[in-house]
Amino acid sequence: MLALLCACGGAAPAGTVPATTGGTVAPTLPAGELAVVPIQYRDDEVAGRMQLEVVNGTADTLHVVAVQFAWAGFTTEVVERQNAVAPGQRVDFPVPVPPASCHGDGGDGGDGGDDGNDGDAAMPDVRTAVARLTLAGGDVREVPVFDIRGVAAALYRRDCERQVVASAVTMEWTGLARVEVDGRPVTAGALTLTRGAAAGDVAVLQIGSTITYLVVPATA
Repeated sequence: MLALLCACGGAAPAGTVPATTGGTVAPTLPAGELAVVPIQYRDDEVAGRMQLEVVNGTADTLHVVAVQFAWAGFTTEVVERQNAVAPGQRVDFPVPVPPASCHGDGGDGGDGGDDGNDGDAAMPDVRTAVARLTLAGGDVREVPVFDIRGVAAALYRRDCERQVVASAVTMEWTGLARVEVDGRPVTAGALTLTRGAAAGDVAVLQIGSTITYLVVPATA
């Protein structure tokens, strides 16, 4: 399949708009407590990371030196991130997103919501996720995670879908070359599929664009 890849302009500045998903919204954050909210900005998507927004509803300042997101769906490595979180303050701590530990077919098995409240769904309940904050004195605080934007659930489902596809067929852009279309430079190439574990027919139903590139199918 031939396609043209065009760089997109005029997008919102990186890091200014969180990547949100649809579905049911989880309960709001409890007042007067310490909580963590997963967030992902546009530049985080490209870098393969997410932000752990530490919301300090307590009266104490926390001097954080390392963070970790722990969940049956995926667990990040412990990352050294030093910052103070004052009472009433929200501070983002970036962490790399690892491959998901997929259960069943990797779907949520429910109504498509992002709140993890789908009963016997294949996806682990997001409400069981915690953030481990290592403090300057060496203590480790386990803080409840509130996936109110559906970021953790979306990352899990997206990577499980990727793993299923990767096991069935590999896809890559080949023969990339610069060409001109209507007087403007674009990159032309072929989307090459190589069969893996897939036993039946393999069909490309849709090709989407990214923030950086607009993909336009071209006539061979």
